Amino acid sequence: MEKKEEKDLTQIYPVPIYKKTLNGYTLVELIIVLLIIGILFSIVFPNFKNFLVSSQSKKGISEFENILNSASENSIITKKKIYFILNLENQEYSIKEENCEESNFSPLPKNIFIYKAKNSSYETISKNISFIFYPDGTKDFGVIYLRNYEDGNLYTFFLSPYSEKVKILNGEVYFEAE
Repeated sequence: MEKKEEKDLTQIYPVPIYKKTLNGYTLVELIIVLLIIGILFSIVFPNFKNFLVSSQSKKGISEFENILNSASENSIITKKKIYFILNLENQEYSIKEENCEESNFSPLPKNIFIYKAKNSSYETISKNISFIFYPDGTKDFGVIYLRNYEDGNLYTFFLSPYSEKVKILNGEVYFEAE
């Protein structure tokens, strides 16, 4: 039997030679990326933390603003006078319609303390004071001074006789009734 010559197939069909490739990152590359992330986090986190604190601290302020604005809106919708009564001694409020005898008091929103209030008749720091909202969208002149326990800031709520919405001012601002 004759032996057939074996042909070298690698010369006829060249086989590609693959270089060994590395998949992944080196330890130095990973440390550099972590260092960059850490620096960015240290810059962004304090600002984000302050943003969260400021938004939480204004929650009581915005709740109180909503209570006053809803009293104004209710007077327009019901076409009746609405009396907003503040009890500064117990830190409570009540909203009642015209000719309504009953007055249920609710606690003020958390973290706020009203230390002074003034309407067109008098100013008080310890007793009840009322503000009237009229069906035409106007209201009695009024100023409510409060402190926010969260951030320690003082705020002035101005009830303008000619505006439906309540204005909030930073600090203790004084107005005179016209």
